[in-house]
Amino acid sequence: MMQTVSPSTPVQGTPQEFTYDLLVIGSGPGGQRAAIQAAKLGKKVAVVERKSVVGGVCIKTQAH
Repeated sequence: MMQTVSPSTPVQGTPQEFTYDLLVIGSGPGGQRAAIQAAKLGKKVAVVERKSVVGGVCIKTQAH
């Protein structure tokens, strides 16, 4: 299950607590592989990405 929370959207109410086995920072090729492998091993994984789309710089960079 993937939960998306926009950084510009204020979260109201009581704070929620999340428990994960692995926190992956960045959704580039390495982050995606790490998250998928951990999920295959039955771990609960969260991926943090500062952009609104996943993929890292290899997907988001245009050649000029």
